[in-house]
Amino acid sequence: MVGNDGAGSTIRDGWAEFGPTVLFTTSETAASTLSGFTILGGKGAVGGGILIDGASPTISDCTISGGERAYGGGIAVTSGGATLSDLSISDCTALGGEGAGLSLISSTITASNVWVSEATGMSAVYHSNSSADWTGGGVMGSGGTAFL
Repeated sequence: MVGNDGAGSTIRDGWAEFGPTVLFTTSETAASTLSGFTILGGKGAVGGGILIDGASPTISDCTISGGERAYGGGIAVTSGGATLSDLSISDCTALGGEGAGLSLISSTITASNVWVSEATGMSAVYHSNSSADWTGGGVMGSGGTAFL
């Protein structure tokens, strides 16, 4: 799915929803693409803005903001993988958990130019039993630390 006019004007607003704003589940491959969107909100247990569970999508040129989850307020990747590029993840919260901006559980990602800022929780970026090939980008947390 590609936003017509980029992240500045193509918005998926999940503020009123309980659950991730965008969901990739089992069997979606790198051919499943999300590009040029602003993803807002998302609430619940895992993956506020985007939840990737057992899938391996490609996400690029997106802004993810305002997600609240136990872990993975911005993006959570569980038992899967992802290619992430040119992302801004901001103002996300891990409510009592890890990875306010990005949480990886038993997953592998390739990330380039991924920026995590204003992440509130125990950590801005968290991974457990996972690997990340990360180039460019940066992390700025609030009240936590980044584990890369």
